[in-house]
Amino acid sequence: MYMKIKIVLFLLSISLWTKAQESSFTLKQAIDLALENHYKSKNADLEILRAKKKVWETTAIGLPQISANADYQNRIKLPFDFGDLSQIPPGQEFVLLFAAPHNTNANLNFSQLLFDGTYIVGLQAAKTYKGLADVEKNRSRSEVVKEVSNAYFLVLVAKENLDLLDKSYGTLNQNLLETQALLKEGFVEETDVDQLNLLLSDIETKKIESKNQYDIALKMLQLSMGLDVDKTVVLLDDLNSVLNLINLAQLEQSTFNALNNPDFKVLQVQEELLKLDVRRYKMERLPSLGAFYQMSAQAYQVKYDFYRNADWLSSQTAGIQLKLPVFSSGMQGAKIAQAQIQLDKLRNSKSFIEKSLEIQFNNTKNTLQTKQQIFMNAQKNMVLAEKINNKTILKNKEGVASSFDILQSKNQLTEAQAKYIQSLFELLNTKAELDQIQYKEAE
Repeated sequence: MYMKIKIVLFLLSISLWTKAQESSFTLKQAIDLALENHYKSKNADLEILRAKKKVWETTAIGLPQISANADYQNRIKLPFDFGDLSQIPPGQEFVLLFAAPHNTNANLNFSQLLFDGTYIVGLQAAKTYKGLADVEKNRSRSEVVKEVSNAYFLVLVAKENLDLLDKSYGTLNQNLLETQALLKEGFVEETDVDQLNLLLSDIETKKIESKNQYDIALKMLQLSMGLDVDKTVVLLDDLNSVLNLINLAQLEQSTFNALNNPDFKVLQVQEELLKLDVRRYKMERLPSLGAFYQMSAQAYQVKYDFYRNADWLSSQTAGIQLKLPVFSSGMQGAKIAQAQIQLDKLRNSKSFIEKSLEIQFNNTKNTLQTKQQIFMNAQKNMVLAEKINNKTILKNKEGVASSFDILQSKNQLTEAQAKYIQSLFELLNTKAELDQIQYKEAE
């Protein structure tokens, strides 16, 4: 019995550990999960599936086509009274069949495309369209990566801001308790206590705001990852591990490669589609050839009896159909010219965008370097401001500094912390932006 209880407790602990693991994520794990669950990723997968169906739809045009149709007619009023055989010339009684009020027709049609230049181009275009869906998915994935990275960074920054406020609140609260004790001994004035209470109240308000910002940032991250917003999520990466991803030495030697940019890849595929569009219109000048076969049957009845005694007349037809464009008054040439103009326009846009992306990459790279320097300065200034504030509090205990000095040093520290948090967020946001410009799908 004791052994059974131990086994149950062991399995329960494994289950609880597994659940805990499922709610803890590194940045990479958060991104991987979002790439599966984000609505953009799901829509991109559906678009690829649609493109595959489009390829088959186009392919099926050149495969055998079989159709069947049937119709029934009840001629309520006939133009002549064929019931009176005296009106029908001798030897032509077969006319009764065609004058029968109940007529049924059935047809079976078969066709096969033998040659069509536009069909060949259409197959190529369908496969290229499938390729467009693939690069569109890659672009969607880059957007998801940036969105989740920013959300992850925002949670870390919000947590850092909350920790700084908690630390300031604890230090100031301790200073308030000590000042209240000095007030009882008559060493300080009541104004000193009031000013500290005012500062403490201000920090408490900022803590509430920061806690709300943290909760919202966490829910946005969970939403991006496709998780239930009520689920408890723990971030395994801290700010130091994320900041270590920024390698300025490696970044300095990096160069822009347009082939790694998702937007540029889309333009490349669109260019291929427009090339095929020009070729399609040119192929329309070539003849097309097809074969067909038709089998039909007709039944005529003067009195309807489910065609049990009907006379069925059947026929079969087979042939080849050739279509040859001869003269279109320049319409085909106009279509080709329009398609070529669209292609030239895209090429112009593509050239401009490639240069623009390179400029954007270099600017963002320089901005990232600048943001990191600003962050390092802000971090150093915050440490100095905290050191000054601590010394001012110590001097206040010794009776050298006044409560006004504490207020001034505390405001200075608060401003330094705000600049540190702002520079931290801008640095991480710039990193995410640079990663998207030079996004490369993981192997």
